Amino acid sequence: MGAVEDLFEFKISVGAQALATAIIASPEIPNERQKQMLRLIENTFDDVHFLTGQPQTLAEEFYLRRVLFRREPKVNLIHLWKSEAEFQLDAARREIPPAELSSLVDKSRIPIGHNAGQAEERLYDVLTRSGRPVVPNPKIETIKPFVGKLKFPYRLNFDFMVNAQRPVLVELIRIARSNITERLRYISLKARLTRYAVAEDGLIAHKPGYRALLVVDGNVAGPDHDPARYLRAIMRAGWNVVSQDRPQEILEIIADEKHLSES
Repeated sequence: MGAVEDLFEFKISVGAQALATAIIASPEIPNERQKQMLRLIENTFDDVHFLTGQPQTLAEEFYLRRVLFRREPKVNLIHLWKSEAEFQLDAARREIPPAELSSLVDKSRIPIGHNAGQAEERLYDVLTRSGRPVVPNPKIETIKPFVGKLKFPYRLNFDFMVNAQRPVLVELIRIARSNITERLRYISLKARLTRYAVAEDGLIAHKPGYRALLVVDGNVAGPDHDPARYLRAIMRAGWNVVSQDRPQEILEIIADEKHLSES
């Protein structure tokens, strides 16, 4: 779903009326899961072109460009893009200065557990100390089937949910440097998709329900010239971020519902 996260970023930064086109080059016959992902892309991007076979000739490239310039953005999702842009403005205002989260972008910090299972067990123990019911592996409904016009009611998995007046969706990440950008794009999109619901009039409306808490085992450092790049991106997507080796801070965030921003 990384392409859809890129679409969100494009519409937010460039504008809801900007034309977003997906050009898909894949000679393989897609399986059922890939077909659903292609359907999601077709129904969220303003236009989609499939390229098959050998690299395109100059004449084909000219035809493609001519077709693209005649397109207009889809109107059915403009409300979503504008709502998300407004959320981003609010998120930027309440964003915690990266200096206060320096431990999260410290590349010397490595996962404190030997494996993901142990890390999840430690986090579960911390969450239960909040005194609230903790649900492992909750499946959460999102707007993904609606925006993608998908046939099935897809749900997103999270690691835990802490039941409260405003439930907390908790995700634990142990980052491998080889796939950090793809992981964080997916995680960002999960926060966005759970932030909205379909209203009675068929429009997508902001749903002030879930809160999103991202617990980091290790670090989310960006490139050397901008170590906080990834941290800013996931916070603006709606995540509250904390290091796993700060259990008291995790409990304080869960207890203080006003502190925790909405997903």
